[in-house]
Amino acid sequence: MEIIIYIAIAITGVVFGSFFTLAVYRIPRKENIVYVRSHCTTCGHKLNFWDLIPVFSYIFLGGKCRYCGEKIRIRYLLLEVFSGIVFLTLALTNGLEDIIYLVFAYLFMAGMFIIAGIDKENYKIPNGVIIYEFCVAIAYFVFNTVMYFGMNKVQDVSFNDTLWNAITYMSDKIIGAILIPLILFVINKLIEALLKDKEKSPIGYGDIKYLSVIGLMFGFSVQILGIALSSIIGFIGFLDPPKQSAKKEIERLNRDGIRVMVLTGDNEYVTKTICEKVAINSDKIVLGSKIDKLSDLALSRLLKKTNVFAKLSPIQK
Repeated sequence: MEIIIYIAIAITGVVFGSFFTLAVYRIPRKENIVYVRSHCTTCGHKLNFWDLIPVFSYIFLGGKCRYCGEKIRIRYLLLEVFSGIVFLTLALTNGLEDIIYLVFAYLFMAGMFIIAGIDKENYKIPNGVIIYEFCVAIAYFVFNTVMYFGMNKVQDVSFNDTLWNAITYMSDKIIGAILIPLILFVINKLIEALLKDKEKSPIGYGDIKYLSVIGLMFGFSVQILGIALSSIIGFIGFLDPPKQSAKKEIERLNRDGIRVMVLTGDNEYVTKTICEKVAINSDKIVLGSKIDKLSDLALSRLLKKTNVFAKLSPIQK
């Protein structure tokens, strides 16, 4: 019987993964994620039920739209499979007895999947998804606190011990939700004030908001571990040097009268460092946030006199 339940959980995860891919595409475009029928993002043809069976439809259609033949990005298949694996892993790790904790884990994980996908594609975290995650974290915090007092009463733990342990638990969550994000917010504002430029903030404000949610859900210690790991990964990425032949090839292209442009999702500082190493003039770097505010005509004029663009989303590229 348990095997059947675990299989059902894995299938449910795959189905949710299909929904996550839809949400990642539609939310940044302000499209309805519930009432509007699924359609091909290239030809616009509305999809039938048999076109939307997670994993199997992708395999049977050969990774292409049935109606226009356009390739379907493999990330849709990978997210569906990965979502099923995560759902199953959480169930196997926590067991089926703690069903309420499992439901909270799935609800919060859903938001994490959607935020990760949107952030990767657009370098933005929508406030609506953050509010959803915050509501889940608040509900989990309240549920845990109530259960904690109830369990201690059943186990006949003294009131003082119960109160002290509860204060310790709540302090860990509150420090993660308020103190750390507040420190990062102040650092951002100080750097913006010193450089007199709001575009120079080292940490995105969406990231700070989400760090607050992570702190409330998992506590201060897990939050600090997450910050440390992401910083290390980012630092390793920054150390990744361009190929030794890049500078010579770019110089050769310049001599032949071929214009070299840089379109990157990296921030201004990383972009400038890389450009200097490969002999590309980076005196003027235009950020993706500025492009969003330009008309097509203004953007066309800008492209004629600018070679380096940073913090671009995939859509902007």
